[in-house]
Amino acid sequence: MVWGMAQPKLRNPWNAVLGGVGIVARPGVRLITVHPADGMEKRLWETRRFVHAVAAIRDGKEVVHILNVFGHTASASNAEEAAQKQKALGRCF
Repeated sequence: MVWGMAQPKLRNPWNAVLGGVGIVARPGVRLITVHPADGMEKRLWETRRFVHAVAAIRDGKEVVHILNVFGHTASASNAEEAAQKQKALGRCF
């Protein structure tokens, strides 16, 4: 299991913060977090809605890149949220 950038600590469990992502694999599959390599990836990481991992396949001779990008809730009814989602998705591609 790998996690994206951690959410800020809360004073109590009732103050939920949106975001937070992870990638889970079945037992026996080792996931390795790929940390941001440049400014674009770092900005995406800092949204707390992105995580990048790799897993070895074919006896470790190849790797698969796995990306998890979490969209912004309520973006269909909120123009600002929609703009943030499009900007984040644009960074991925």
